[in-house]
Amino acid sequence: MAETEVKPSEPAAKAGDKKAPDVVPAGKKGGFYEKNKKWIYGGMAIVLILLFFFLRKSSSTSNAQTAAQQQATTAANGGIDPATGYLYGSPADNAALGGSGTVTATPGPAGATGPAGPAGPSGNGVVSQVYTTGGTGHRTLTQLASALGTSTQSIINGTTSTDLNNGAFTTWLQTTYKKNPNAPVPHGLKITYAKTPS
Repeated sequence: MAETEVKPSEPAAKAGDKKAPDVVPAGKKGGFYEKNKKWIYGGMAIVLILLFFFLRKSSSTSNAQTAAQQQATTAANGGIDPATGYLYGSPADNAALGGSGTVTATPGPAGATGPAGPAGPSGNGVVSQVYTTGGTGHRTLTQLASALGTSTQSIINGTTSTDLNNGAFTTWLQTTYKKNPNAPVPHGLKITYAKTPS
């Protein structure tokens, strides 16, 4: 039989001569990032540009909507004072604010005079008067009626019917005066009575 010759495929390495293996195989230099670096940066730039334009557009749309909403609110209010619900400077607005506002207005031209109205009923010459009790000393109801030039019954009828004292005079009549007709009238009551002019 013939002897076959055995040739080693690689030379035998010496014992201390070991070579480190390649991290990247020799034919595959650079990874995904190195190969596609241009495309990655280009894509990021496009995303940033689109983001800038979309945010700018939504901001301008938001500002336009806010301005339109403010104009609509002003138009809807038409000069209405939110504190009172009335037009600024109107008599109702001033009254609601306690009359503290001042109104500067230019009066318009006077209108034509209207027709005369019907004649009113004939009066009986009686005038309703209001007197607030007080001062020095106390008076009885009779003394007060004499001083005012009217009758005790006129004072009782007028004051109880108008009730300017929120029931205080009526209560005094039903309690104190009923027990003692010569009891003094309390101070601070508004007495309403009829008086015939002289």
